[in-house]
Amino acid sequence: MEPRTLTHRYLFDTSDERRCDVCGDVVEEGDEDASTALYVWTRGNETRYEEPPLCSKCGPALGLAQVRRWEIEDEEEG
Repeated sequence: MEPRTLTHRYLFDTSDERRCDVCGDVVEEGDEDASTALYVWTRGNETRYEEPPLCSKCGPALGLAQVRRWEIEDEEEG
């Protein structure tokens, strides 16, 4: 994956294309392997949720990375 330059066009693109939140590739509507991430954050008493799309490559990669991270934390505690 090559690095992206954050241009005005990239930051303020108003097209209706769904793009992967990690790599920026277009996520097709019918792609069964595509998924979403879940961002949760709070500000004061307000809790916000965001579910950005992930492509069929980045979604599983992030999931496996998180599972491995949990395993490492369990090993450190035990």
